Amino acid sequence: ITSRGCPYHCTYCHNPFLQDLYEGQGRYVRYRSIPGVIQEIKDALKRYPHIKEVAFSDDMFTAKQDRAKELCKAYKDEIGLPFVCQTHVDFLDDEMIVALKEAGCVRVNMGIEAGNEKIRFEILKRPVKRQKIVDVFRKCHDVGLSCGSYNILGSPVETESTIWETIDLN
Repeated sequence: ITSRGCPYHCTYCHNPFLQDLYEGQGRYVRYRSIPGVIQEIKDALKRYPHIKEVAFSDDMFTAKQDRAKELCKAYKDEIGLPFVCQTHVDFLDDEMIVALKEAGCVRVNMGIEAGNEKIRFEILKRPVKRQKIVDVFRKCHDVGLSCGSYNILGSPVETESTIWETIDLN
């Protein structure tokens, strides 16, 4: 984990509660130092030499893009193993996608949550247009990054039809 917290206020997540709890106490999203992250991975590899892949479990690995690019460069130079991460489609532009791939990223997981925009925008407070989701996933695939998606079925007002929208989007 290279960072803690998330800047979003999705209705289904614990982060808005924590943001309220820590209100007025500084930034909610906190980042670890890149040298500290790299050293922790090196220590783990020394202790467990059979490790073949690293998984970054940050809520939004690429939220602070300059930092993510710097971390990718350090990771590529000093670690070099394949890795996976999770982020949000809003934090993946062409340059960031290429930086991830060049650093050894093999899979990016992103929350889609629902194929239906009304559910995504109004119920889940996850305001991302369908076309942006499709475009980011396509760009990842174009450079050879595998993508995973997180989905929520059974939201309030969910119907069989909206469930199929989620399946179709995936």
